[in-house]
Amino acid sequence: MKRLVIVLATVLLSGCASIPTSSDLHTLDDVAPTPGSDPVRVIARPPSASMTPDELISGFIAAQASIADDYAIARKYLTTSAARTWHPQSIQLIDGGRTQTTTVGPLFTNVSTQVVGVVDKTSRLSWWNSPRTLTDQFTLVSTDAGLRISSAPNRAYMSPLDFTRSFVAVPMYLLSQDFSALVPDIVWLADGDASSATRLAGLLLKGPAGALKTALASAIPNGTRLSPAAVTVMDRQASVNLDSTALQVTDTQRQAMLAQITWTLTALQGVDSVRITVANQPVSTSQLVYTRTQFDTWVADQKVVSRPLFSVTEGVAVRGTREIKDQLGRLPSAQSLAVTADGSQIAYVSSGRAFLAPVTAL
Repeated sequence: MKRLVIVLATVLLSGCASIPTSSDLHTLDDVAPTPGSDPVRVIARPPSASMTPDELISGFIAAQASIADDYAIARKYLTTSAARTWHPQSIQLIDGGRTQTTTVGPLFTNVSTQVVGVVDKTSRLSWWNSPRTLTDQFTLVSTDAGLRISSAPNRAYMSPLDFTRSFVAVPMYLLSQDFSALVPDIVWLADGDASSATRLAGLLLKGPAGALKTALASAIPNGTRLSPAAVTVMDRQASVNLDSTALQVTDTQRQAMLAQITWTLTALQGVDSVRITVANQPVSTSQLVYTRTQFDTWVADQKVVSRPLFSVTEGVAVRGTREIKDQLGRLPSAQSLAVTADGSQIAYVSSGRAFLAPVTAL
């Protein structure tokens, strides 16, 4: 591993005899972060017996920046029974500097937060054009260890920065309406979570959701479940077993289903192939393990384009490096962008809604 040499400079401060005026030469190992990950992680503070109601609530919210072991530190702020039943169904992305707590009597505390976005129960992310105020009520009780939260809403609170440090975007592959092509739909999963493969497969089995629900399709029959309810990964191979519901497909649907599952699970870091069975039996008599190359015809060819690319920069749609003169205005929350082949029409998805507008000449 590379070595990083650090020289500590001489400190010259008069009247401060306790501060050293020189130091030795030290060598430290260079820390190389894992590709695609942020080496910065939040070390959450557990609760203390002396915390006031406001401090307890603020500490509980701050601790949710650490998702390790299913918010293990945050759960310490809850009573034993509340810790068992608290299951966040969404992640509220908040401006932490604008969070206010109001004590309502000895048992209740109201918390108002400014929400700038949300990750819903389908793991899809939406940003708001302007912050929205969300008010929740927490119930507190006195225990031998100090105040604890006995009732909390089933959602997590996290700053956008902490969210991007703890979660990664993963493409989940659905289908065009005619089953002719795979279409990626982005979901957000906990970075480094051992259950990511199971979570991703479960989302795939539920099919299209959100803004793309009516635009995309899935070849996986409704009601299909994992059996057992987990996807295992070993030696870079994911193993998936579906229940007998997945047998209710035509030959065309079966191939599309295999393509969806293979491309989706191999989007995870550390997965190169997928072993797929239905009711513990091979889906095909000729094959058991699948890789992306077997379904490359389902994905649009990558082509070199000569015309300038369209993008969103600082909330403004641009073509190449020049701002587009269109009817869109600012796009602070645009998540995806599409342009017709002739460049005359531009479409985008923002805050869960799809928009279309003409692009005038530059």
